[in-house]
Amino acid sequence: HPYLADVADLANGFDSRGDDILIETAQGFGLSLTRSGHYPYCTSRDVTPGAALNDAGVPLAGPIQTILVLRTHPIRVAGNSGPLRFEVTWDKLKEESGGYIKPEYTTVTNKLRRVGRWDPELARAAVAACRPDHIVLTFFDYWRPDLANKTILDPDAFRRIHEVEEELGVPITWVSTGFGSIIHMGGSN
Repeated sequence: HPYLADVADLANGFDSRGDDILIETAQGFGLSLTRSGHYPYCTSRDVTPGAALNDAGVPLAGPIQTILVLRTHPIRVAGNSGPLRFEVTWDKLKEESGGYIKPEYTTVTNKLRRVGRWDPELARAAVAACRPDHIVLTFFDYWRPDLANKTILDPDAFRRIHEVEEELGVPITWVSTGFGSIIHMGGSN
């Protein structure tokens, strides 16, 4: 089977040749088994960089850069899937965004996701636990629908990004303004 392989062997082979490896966790920090404090309403594992490396069978050695992906509006699956500070309805977000923000549904079961507003406390906890080198701020268009799919930001957008950087103490290196629209910021710190 060409798509079956030992992930640890592959990753360590790439690493020993000096190739870059990208390892992504399946869930967000707010659902982490050991860090969220919301057991049993969490995922089945820790979602910190160290845990991701361990799960992939890659040792904590060599140069490692951590990229933390943050949503402007965190999500959860439907039902009692744990706390979500600043939870808001999709209808409210749709109204506030002039119809731009539409409800999101889970991929497999097609259930309506729960959504919340920006949670600075959760973002700070993720930064403290993950110690990222860079942040990707996704769904910026939910804050600013007028910038949807744009690749150039206005001064107000830069100010908001800088506020988040100052709040978290980590450069925001990339910002997404819609599907496939990623702006490389270089980190404004």
